[in-house]
Amino acid sequence: MWQVQAWTLLLQKTYYKISEIGTNIPLHHTLDQGDIMRLCDLKEKEVINVCNCKCLGFVVDLDIDPHNGCILALIIPGCGRFWGLFGRESEIIIPWNQVVKIGPDIILVEIPEPRPPR
Repeated sequence: MWQVQAWTLLLQKTYYKISEIGTNIPLHHTLDQGDIMRLCDLKEKEVINVCNCKCLGFVVDLDIDPHNGCILALIIPGCGRFWGLFGRESEIIIPWNQVVKIGPDIILVEIPEPRPPR
């Protein structure tokens, strides 16, 4: 989970593995203008599940811990039912630790599909 101030996320311009960077950004870290990504920029990225290569949609919101400002999850709207006539399915909540990579135009997540019981 990353420290968040004023809805700003620290991201690099190229793809990276979140596990390589760690969970917290040091307080002495200085930011270049190109390293800042706002929530509105994050909403423009398509979320893809690497386990089944399916597009899950676009980020609409973040779940943030109010005590320490860490991102807990990405929130994606559920699929519309029958052309949107009968409402939507519930939201897809992706825990932050399941985000694999963030790139210039997509967010890769790893959500394993549940296995049917034998």
